[in-house]
Amino acid sequence: MDDDAQTAQALALLRELHGHVAGLSHKLEAAEARSRRARARGNIRKDPATLALRRDLHEAHRLIDGLHARYPKLTRERSTIST
Repeated sequence: MDDDAQTAQALALLRELHGHVAGLSHKLEAAEARSRRARARGNIRKDPATLALRRDLHEAHRLIDGLHARYPKLTRERSTIST
């Protein structure tokens, strides 16, 4: 596969990952708000959904970092990525 085609594919994946991170962040904020309300009512149990969302968010960031390491050109094109 041509290097430009690989870079274009990596850029497309990077854009999707940034969208995924935004969605996960929104869901995580809502889950943490629910957890704060539950703690205010005396429920001190950790929400497994919050833990799973945080794990998924860290994995998405790890993948983004991997793409930037493999394709340094993407770092310079960061301004073209819509988040």
